[in-house]
Amino acid sequence: ATGKIHRPFTILHISDIQSAGNGPYEAGVFETIRGLNPDLILHTGDFLQPQGSRTHLSELPKLAALFATLHPPLGMYAVDGESDARIRGATPPELGGVQFLYSEPVDIRVDDLHIRLFGLALAQTRNRNHVPLNLIVPWIEESPPDAVNILMGHRPDYLPHLLDLPIDLCLA
Repeated sequence: ATGKIHRPFTILHISDIQSAGNGPYEAGVFETIRGLNPDLILHTGDFLQPQGSRTHLSELPKLAALFATLHPPLGMYAVDGESDARIRGATPPELGGVQFLYSEPVDIRVDDLHIRLFGLALAQTRNRNHVPLNLIVPWIEESPPDAVNILMGHRPDYLPHLLDLPIDLCLA
């Protein structure tokens, strides 16, 4: 709950698709997502895990085509997971409109809604004893009081270290 939101909006959180290959099941999942009509889609890593004769080269265009059928007005953002090494650095057009965040913020503004989204790189969520507060604290300090602060990373190991920070939503 937060007093920073003055109108309803829907966030869809996706994680660990780890698709061995894109087929009817994945198409059905994306049909369900379209039916939910989310305003913002956030993916916390592990897009593909091809098996057998399938490869990232054969499956990424199929997954990107599925993402391209989604049109959330506030965008689609992702952080990388362990199985994403071969697609790191992919551009939004190569991912069907999904933008990877590598330890960087994005400001999303629509009418009276201001979302400050920060995506941690995989390496910064792996070590529960080393949380990148040197990146997170300045991001929060630069955030206006009315902004909804959303932090996302792949592994949840970093979350317990952030309980005292004014973050509205953490996703992993």
